[in-house]
Amino acid sequence: MNWLKNIALVCGSLLFTFAICEGAIRALVSLGYVERPGSAKSALSAEKKDQAKHNARKRKIDNSVLSYEYDPADPNINALGLRGKETTLKKPADVYRIALVGDSFAYGYSVPLGDIFATRLEGRLNDNAQGKRYEVLNFGRAGYGTAQEAALYRAYIRQFDPDEILLAYVLNDIKGTEFLAELYRADVAFKNSAKRLSRYSLLATWVYTTYHRLSQSQSKEELWNGLYVASSPEFIAVKNALADLSAMAQQDGVRMRAVIFPELGADAENYPYTRVHTVVRAALLENGFETRDLLPDYQQYTDWSALIVARDDQHPNSEGHAIATTAIYELLTD
Repeated sequence: MNWLKNIALVCGSLLFTFAICEGAIRALVSLGYVERPGSAKSALSAEKKDQAKHNARKRKIDNSVLSYEYDPADPNINALGLRGKETTLKKPADVYRIALVGDSFAYGYSVPLGDIFATRLEGRLNDNAQGKRYEVLNFGRAGYGTAQEAALYRAYIRQFDPDEILLAYVLNDIKGTEFLAELYRADVAFKNSAKRLSRYSLLATWVYTTYHRLSQSQSKEELWNGLYVASSPEFIAVKNALADLSAMAQQDGVRMRAVIFPELGADAENYPYTRVHTVVRAALLENGFETRDLLPDYQQYTDWSALIVARDDQHPNSEGHAIATTAIYELLTD
């Protein structure tokens, strides 16, 4: 019966180790050294609330493609539905208009208006302007993909008579707002599961949340690399949308430029999406967009955690927007 004793000894050792680790985590949490695993506390922090106040309210519209618009009554939004100072639909005679098109990166999610690259870029262009005034009109909408951005140009942007389009491309632009909704629902389900588990064991919750974070990173790598291939229906749709946007811009006599943002939640030193950037850049150039890949600009910084809003909000923060501003200014004035 020695084998029963051995099994009992192993089980007892495992339980003892588990109890020690559980106690250690609880002690670190009670002392304030680590955040309680599974806690929603960080989402309710004063810092989070301060960041959230920069994100405008949305209202649904009767358009199955565009899905929503920003509420002009929101303090982040002007009377024409854009993020930025008040302007006019009709372009003044002395103004050179740049229509910034993109998703939440272009909008400047969770970042003050004065710090986003649209605002900084307009300021730098006007500081060095000779005989004309620049307007950078921010048409960025959170969750939009390339197909929606082309539809927005057709339905709304071209009324502003822009002189050029600046397309801010982010890797998830291959998907649209429904994809963002799916991610949101999955994130809510994960947080609820972690919260329930934390009632019983903080150690088990820490293991669960760590595994989730690692698997999520791996899933994202597989997703982007799998979608950006010639046979991908999603990538074909992106290229069709770029061709559509290009045709409209050329018809309107509008110059086209684009920048590609890196996935800022990835490892800067071992970036997994370099091939994807190459594929996207080729598609943009093929459709007449003068393009700058911002990956080299961000890779001058090895710690990207200092360039994002928060660990669970991987939009560029104020410093991240400053990097984009310099690179885009160089693209526009080269």
